[in-house]
Amino acid sequence: MFVEAFAGVAPVAAAVQRAAPGAEVHATDLDDVVLERHARSNLSPAAGVHAGSVLEGLPAALGSRVDVIAAVPPYIPVGASELLPREARDHEPGAALYGGSDGLDLVRAVLAQAPGWLRPGGRLLLEMNRGQCSAATESAGRLGYASFMRLGDDGQTAVLDLRSAAP
Repeated sequence: MFVEAFAGVAPVAAAVQRAAPGAEVHATDLDDVVLERHARSNLSPAAGVHAGSVLEGLPAALGSRVDVIAAVPPYIPVGASELLPREARDHEPGAALYGGSDGLDLVRAVLAQAPGWLRPGGRLLLEMNRGQCSAATESAGRLGYASFMRLGDDGQTAVLDLRSAAP
């Protein structure tokens, strides 16, 4: 089972559905309008689309059953808008971009919530700025995750691949 958190239009969930047509796929986001207008049209009717903050919109029946959660939480520090391209600053809602004073508020939230959804040994994949990985890995370690970093293509972003505790 696969979940894309902070899904927006659900590009990752749609790619998973195309690559593994039989997979159970869910997408969740705070913005229910984006989910219903865009994510729903990008996903097959079999996919679950759930509105809620971080992972809170997921149905309880998914608890401890998810194999992979992928997320690109908003990770730009408040006050660092100069790091963004002008079109992002001008056209994206702040809630989709900013993650608190250090940019990691929503990263920490998904780190805290994911264990209740992941099966033992399940994976949490988090994209963020490469410079934030040490702090995020430290937070993940305090929560019992095993982790390693995979760098993105541009040298600016990275994906943390975190494994939940085994039984």
